[in-house]
Amino acid sequence: TAGAVYSRYVSTLHSRLLSTDAVAEFYRVQIKDDARRSDHETFRKHSQDFLAAMQNANNNFAALAPDAPLAPDDSRYFDSARDAGQAITSADLDVAMNLAGSTGPGAHINAAMKTAATKVAQLRRKFKATVMQGYRHFGHPPADVDRASLALKHKG
Repeated sequence: TAGAVYSRYVSTLHSRLLSTDAVAEFYRVQIKDDARRSDHETFRKHSQDFLAAMQNANNNFAALAPDAPLAPDDSRYFDSARDAGQAITSADLDVAMNLAGSTGPGAHINAAMKTAATKVAQLRRKFKATVMQGYRHFGHPPADVDRASLALKHKG
C-alpha cells in the first residue's frame, strides 16, 4: 500500500537525519573545542571538514526517492516530508558554511551554534508534523506511528 511505501520512505528520511545529526554534532564538539583553545589552524580544518560533510549529507538527502511508483496526489506527501527534512540538513549546512567562512574561532561561534540549534529544533517539529500529516492522508492515525522511528507500528 502507499502507506507502507510512505512508512519505509519516512523511516529512511528519519534515519538519514539521525546519522547526519550525529556527524554534525561530532564536528560541532570539535569546533567548539578548537574555539575554546583558540586553535585557529585546527578550527579551519574542522570547519572545512564539517562543510564538506554537510554538503554531502544535504545532497544525499535531496536524492532520496521512494522505492515504488506513486500516484500524483500521493507523491506530494512524500515530497513534503523530504522537503521538511531537507530544511534540517540545510540548516546544518548553513552553520557549516558560516563556520568555514569565518576568520577564526571567535566568541560569536557559540552564539551562532545556539541560534542554529533553536532553528533546527523548530524544523524537527515541523518535519514530524509534516510526516504525521502524510500518515493521516494514507489513513493512519498518530496511534499507528512509532514516535521514535516515525515508521508504522507493526501489528501482530
